[in-house]
Amino acid sequence: MTKASKKRPTILDVAKASGFKPATVSLALRGDSRIRESTRKHIERIAREQRYVPNTAGRSLCGAKPKVFGLLLTSMDEGYYLPLLEQALQTSESEHHSVSVFFSQWDQKRETLAFRQLVENRVAGIVWAPISVNAARRKYAIELADSAGVPLVILGTDSSGLVGKAAALGIEHDAAVDAGIDYLHRLGHRRIALVAAKEARRNTIQKDRLEFMLAALKKHGLLLHEEDIWILDDDSYGSAAFGKVLCERSAEERPTAVFCADDMQARALILGLELLGLSVPHDISVMGFDGSPICNWANRQLASVSLQAGVQGGTAINLLFGANGINGYEWAETTIIQPLILEGNTCRKI
Repeated sequence: MTKASKKRPTILDVAKASGFKPATVSLALRGDSRIRESTRKHIERIAREQRYVPNTAGRSLCGAKPKVFGLLLTSMDEGYYLPLLEQALQTSESEHHSVSVFFSQWDQKRETLAFRQLVENRVAGIVWAPISVNAARRKYAIELADSAGVPLVILGTDSSGLVGKAAALGIEHDAAVDAGIDYLHRLGHRRIALVAAKEARRNTIQKDRLEFMLAALKKHGLLLHEEDIWILDDDSYGSAAFGKVLCERSAEERPTAVFCADDMQARALILGLELLGLSVPHDISVMGFDGSPICNWANRQLASVSLQAGVQGGTAINLLFGANGINGYEWAETTIIQPLILEGNTCRKI
């Protein structure tokens, strides 16, 4: 190679020059219908200027074969993991790799079998959303992946017991809950009701979120009335019954806002309140938690604390890129994603 030779441009160069993410660049150059025409034309122009030409054949010839990454998630209930899955797929495709997806459906035996299958297939890395916080199962999974040399990204912020190429990635739920209470407090709400579930499958998550809500109220000097805590059974739509209770109270006796431990509860509550004659947010504000796709329906955009599932999905795959030595990507043992307040139109300033 002569001194005048230049390094062949990569998709990262095009992404940097165009101002878009590598996943968006990849989709645009393949004519994907999800990319707006103006964006596609802009990226195509930058690619021509950069003299970038995708060359998957060349990659294979030099030994850089397309890799397969594994995703082991709990379920697609309520669509929470949909943005994560979509972004993981887009990010993988941006470097011409693919993703194999498994769902445990909240079954520990099924989760164990799926995890073993991914490891035995020697995937290039695994993104794992555990069913529960169980030290023994976590230790087993980390050691199994490490023994096979398979990089592992665990969704969650617990960094204990990580060995080899195992990492933790997620949002600190106490900080996310505090951000939600702080948002309502800044809107002027001083009496905030809480909704959470006691259902077994989600018991730990919901219980933790309720405790974080109570702590956040105390931190902001807000008094919680005992009658303003509503605990649901297994049915997320049970929060609609709380709407009936609130409607039976006078304006002076009811809270000005309700903070729900997930978006499905918030959506059901809104439907119940408005069916019975209370206007959201004019009569009462409602806020959810998760930032799942169900936040938007009809003319509603639910105010919610987004856990940025899409960002988590893309970041997890980028970490696995780094673990596999793919140029331009780095490996990190612990990555904290910041929550995002989705303001929507179900909360108002008072």
